[in-house]
Amino acid sequence: MVQARGSRWPLILIALFAFRLWFGLSREFFFEDETQIFLIGFRYYATGDWPFFGPDVVWTKSEIPGALQGVLVGLPLRIFDRNQGEKLRTMLDVTRNERLAEVARMQVFADVDTAYEAVQSTVALLRPYRDQYLAQATRVRDTVQFSYQRGGASLIEFLQAQQEYRSVQISYVNLTAAYLNAINQLNAAVGQEVIP
Repeated sequence: MVQARGSRWPLILIALFAFRLWFGLSREFFFEDETQIFLIGFRYYATGDWPFFGPDVVWTKSEIPGALQGVLVGLPLRIFDRNQGEKLRTMLDVTRNERLAEVARMQVFADVDTAYEAVQSTVALLRPYRDQYLAQATRVRDTVQFSYQRGGASLIEFLQAQQEYRSVQISYVNLTAAYLNAINQLNAAVGQEVIP
């Protein structure tokens, strides 16, 4: 009976190893863990410590506790260590890529801020048309039309009132289109539909 339990341990360890391998290679977490492991190894390689033993705990976005925790043993092998300039070049590439990622992040924030301000300014222009100008232009046109039908206004005055009414309507439609365009730009900058 004791031997049967002992024979299960290799299967359990293989299953745990397979699960950790699957989790580590999953698309969502692979890049973060891979970057952290590379930076740890590069740090040990660049410092030239001989040898390094000890625990090193690294924070990543992995959600399973202990996904990237353990004891790392670094032992620099100087077999193929002819390109000392590659260390600096690699570190410069890593720093450059981190800065490019930060610039891209800032560009996203700037795009969202710009799109939000465009929506706010368009709403500020659209409200007076919706609340006041359309009703006022309709009232003026109806008054001039009533006067024209009763003989109190000339044809020129009636046509001018009609033209101003249509001008206000066209401005309202153009501002509505600009508002919808600004909403689409905001949704595109955020990456999802924020305002339906």
